[in-house]
Amino acid sequence: SRARGSTTASVTSADVGGYVGVYHKGRKRRARTGQQPLACVPPLGDDAPGVFVEAAFRCVDPRGLKKEGAPVRVGDAFVLVDRDSHVWNTNIAGVRGYLAPRLRGERGETRVKFADDVSAFWRNGDGLGAPSPTSGSTTPHVRYGDALWLVTCPASRGDPTDPGGGRGRSKEHVLTNFKMPTSSLIGGYVTIDPRGYPLQFTVERPPPELDVVEVGRERHHRVAWGEAVAFENAATVRLTLSSGAEASCDLSTMTPGSRKWLRLDAGRRRASSSSSPLVAPIAAPHGHVLLELRSARSERAAAFDDGDDAPPPPPP
Repeated sequence: SRARGSTTASVTSADVGGYVGVYHKGRKRRARTGQQPLACVPPLGDDAPGVFVEAAFRCVDPRGLKKEGAPVRVGDAFVLVDRDSHVWNTNIAGVRGYLAPRLRGERGETRVKFADDVSAFWRNGDGLGAPSPTSGSTTPHVRYGDALWLVTCPASRGDPTDPGGGRGRSKEHVLTNFKMPTSSLIGGYVTIDPRGYPLQFTVERPPPELDVVEVGRERHHRVAWGEAVAFENAATVRLTLSSGAEASCDLSTMTPGSRKWLRLDAGRRRASSSSSPLVAPIAAPHGHVLLELRSARSERAAAFDDGDDAPPPPPP
């Protein structure tokens, strides 16, 4: 799902939003949210340390009554399961209202539902409702391209399928984009905090996954977007996506800290890039992949380094 967050005076609406994912802060200094991975809305911003990894989710019936792939209607309860079989969970040590990826079956597992009108959750709910479906159905099917809100859907009291035994919070919460005033993030965290801005999600088909990353003679499988891959003495990097597209780069054309857009080719495609310590495929928009070359030293110092170069503009 692609989320659209709030805007500020210094950030335009085009700068805020994107595929939701997980923010691995990696900061050693003390922070309110600690070092635990948290659900996040991009972009991070140049002053935010750590790594953001996009996520794609499957809607799974927590009671097991619907088969996987069955249509989802507005109002149906489900859990969002990522490719690592993690679901959002609100039971986070030290903070309240944030969401973190956890394994299924743990206390705090968060069930959600799609909603086309959340105006009742705010006193001034203007703009928080969607036009009535043309089909006339009060529970329309959710389709690709729909822009909807997500609302928590607590399990019924005594529900045996609820990890908390149905004794959790009974109040529904709209998922919001929230961050503290001192946060270095441009986007924000996905939370149930009512102080945040309501997050509207656009349902989209999942982007292709990175099936294989070849760096020199090393092969890495199931690499997430934004995940760093360590290597030594490699001259090229090749990326193969689940869609069959490939891209490649000669690492000798890059220096630590640089970023480069690689064109994705169809048919028999290749992807390569050259670097010494770490390569990180950042994103794959419009038939291109943004590759970043990092040094091992800078990666270890990321916990204390608040700066980062902005990526080059995407190719036309």
